[in-house]
Amino acid sequence: AKAAIAGKYPDPAIAAAVQLYVDGRVAEAVTALQVVKEKSSKAALHAEAESLRKDLANVDSLKKIGDGQLQKHELEKAAKTYREALDLDVRVIPWSDRAPSAMRHAMVTEIAEEARKLGEPMAKRPDWPRACAVFRLGMGFYRGNSGLNAAAAQCSTEAKALLDAARGCPELDRALLLAIPGDGLAESAAAQKAQLGC
Repeated sequence: AKAAIAGKYPDPAIAAAVQLYVDGRVAEAVTALQVVKEKSSKAALHAEAESLRKDLANVDSLKKIGDGQLQKHELEKAAKTYREALDLDVRVIPWSDRAPSAMRHAMVTEIAEEARKLGEPMAKRPDWPRACAVFRLGMGFYRGNSGLNAAAAQCSTEAKALLDAARGCPELDRALLLAIPGDGLAESAAAQKAQLGC
């Protein structure tokens, strides 16, 4: 990651600030960029330093807002807030999806875990459409949570059972509500719907 940072940010002071951000030391990164902005010898970098400082401060602020929303179990609101933060994160480090910053890693793992916690009681009721929607949202952020993956696999099992027993469009629509991206069931349901002219 250091070589990628140096490639995108040739100035050593700015690269060092971005590295602090990548390591999760956001307040230090923001301070380091403020120092660059205040040095008259670095006048050519003032605009870049200020733009980066704002982006990093906004990521930090949005993460805190999203964290608060997660604590209140407001998953959809947190997802929207985190997406805004992640858009800024990838602007700062475009390779963040492959080598995530500490901030990105924290956001995606936290929302995935919260999705698991919120969805599991729904699945036990069972309220599969709501549970599967929650699991899909969490997996849209992070697919490395084994508990969430196991819970989502239940959605696929339920969707397959509905699909196998489907005799018409309403059953296929119900199966679609449970399908998880990557399980192939949404595609199967769509194909069957096309055959039936739904």
